[in-house]
Amino acid sequence: DFGRLPDELYKPEAPLAEWQKHLKTAGKDGFAPGSLRDIAPISPLEFLERIIVYPIYMIMNAAPFLMPPVLWAMFGVRGCLYFVLGLFGVHGLCTALNPLGTTRAAQYIFTERHIQKYNSIKWVWPKSLQPPNLPQPKIFCTIPHGLAPVGIVAYPGWSKLFGDRLNRPTAAAAVLKIPVISYFLKKIGYIDAASSAIKKTLVKGENVGIVLDGIAGMFQNDAKCELGWVKQRKGVVKIALTTG
Repeated sequence: DFGRLPDELYKPEAPLAEWQKHLKTAGKDGFAPGSLRDIAPISPLEFLERIIVYPIYMIMNAAPFLMPPVLWAMFGVRGCLYFVLGLFGVHGLCTALNPLGTTRAAQYIFTERHIQKYNSIKWVWPKSLQPPNLPQPKIFCTIPHGLAPVGIVAYPGWSKLFGDRLNRPTAAAAVLKIPVISYFLKKIGYIDAASSAIKKTLVKGENVGIVLDGIAGMFQNDAKCELGWVKQRKGVVKIALTTG
């Protein structure tokens, strides 16, 4: 339960053994009915940050594509040019100052910590994944993507809980080229969701996280059930077999 993990342990230097003290295990009959439904507490300030910053983040994903033509129509080429220059200026400033530091440290960014509490993110995994089992690099496949894959943002968990090996999430190549957004994603460790980049990362001894249904998963909608677009996603199996 990431939402209930003590804040003092939410840092790169916290040993895995301390995190493991907060794990809950179940026998062959599984967890008690309803025990995974409880909601983690979130402070008013953390809640306020989420309802303000998350919409801004979603807007920023689209702004580089939508704002230039809007500004062009309203203010002409000069307004469009000012926006583009400003965007690249902020990106350059982020790159130069590097406020997130190392990739390990960046995965503990406070905004994603607040998402873990806001969404009360919980993970359940089989005993076969519990360290020291399966010590080799791993590919984590998650679904669904939805409008945004907020279920994967417990970034430190992927890098710590299954063997303290850095995990690199994947994203569409186009997203990794968006000014400002790309700085934050790359610092967190994101790589291109392409076979070559994934294989290169695994060979380096790092884990890879894939939202398996990708962009197609954004458009799966059913009021009666949650859908994942995975039947055509066979390439990841080939990557796993060829990299061991």
